Amino acid sequence: MTGEPEGLAGRLAAAQRMLAAASFDDQTRARLQRRLTAICDAVKLPGADTGRCARRLDLLVADLRDCVQSGQDQGGQDQAGGAGG
Repeated sequence: MTGEPEGLAGRLAAAQRMLAAASFDDQTRARLQRRLTAICDAVKLPGADTGRCARRLDLLVADLRDCVQSGQDQGGQDQAGGAGG
């Protein structure tokens, strides 16, 4: 884990890609996206505590993985139940 702004930017982008690739229901996606947005906003504030932002990002990524593993990820299907792609 790094609190450096450059490393944090890459990790934020990776979290966004992970979120975009998953097939969450609308409510789960919105909840996780709000958390990611809040972290991005916090990083941009003057005097931002990048260490705290990095810890929040670690928790978000862990939750993203937990959602995928617990089946909240709909396995590549779209909201209508058809094949995603």
